[in-house]
Amino acid sequence: MKSNPEFMLEAVKQNGLALEYASEELKSDSKIVMAAVKQYHQALQYASDEIKSNFEFVKKVVNLNGLALRFASDELKNNPEIVMLAVAKSYGIALQYASKNLKNNPEIVMAALKPNGAALEYASEELKSNP
Repeated sequence: MKSNPEFMLEAVKQNGLALEYASEELKSDSKIVMAAVKQYHQALQYASDEIKSNFEFVKKVVNLNGLALRFASDELKNNPEIVMLAVAKSYGIALQYASKNLKNNPEIVMAALKPNGAALEYASEELKSNP
């Protein structure tokens, strides 16, 4: 069943976390992974590394829920466009999943702080200490 695309598509539509039990091949299937992520953003953690590194796919996912940045590849956690979108879609909270480099980027940190001052917690120490 875990290799059956029709079965797994229906399973992840009911519970996105069912992606964990899909075959490795289906964890790389963008249609199945997107259905899982639409149901529950944390399902991205079970997607293949290829999917988690795909700029266009991750962009769509963080547009649905910025907190999905947590499961993106390290490369995409360091991509200003992806992180800016994630921050905007998560009331600033996705800043915690950004790379160290982007936690030190004043533009991104300000974008996170605009809707939610509590996001300052996730900014770099350097930015927190500079007035």
